[in-house]
Amino acid sequence: MKERDFPAALHQCGDTTSVLPEMVASGAEILELDPHTDLQAAKDATRGKTSVLGMVDPANVIHRGTPELVEQKSKEALAVLAPGGGFILGPGCALVPETPENNVMALIECAAKHGNYNADGTLY
Repeated sequence: MKERDFPAALHQCGDTTSVLPEMVASGAEILELDPHTDLQAAKDATRGKTSVLGMVDPANVIHRGTPELVEQKSKEALAVLAPGGGFILGPGCALVPETPENNVMALIECAAKHGNYNADGTLY
């Protein structure tokens, strides 16, 4: 896929903290991680090597939570994973069709409001 300039992503459900080094070594340009994975361990393992997508619980936060909870958990993920770049805020796995639209919008709005990078990798 790299020969065709196609960015490879790797997703594994559950707590992947113990296998983060192997996931990084896979060469995937994006690791889609569940919220069960330790945030700081994910940042430490991926810094400067690959990007992280996700980390907001798709079931208990985005599907069953409130917009306020979605924003809170999104900010928590951004605080740990965004500094220095390499983080894409999103659900840690697929969303079910019944996910409330206002919760999805809360995630998008939080990313737009708090997840923009300057050229040096700092947030603005």
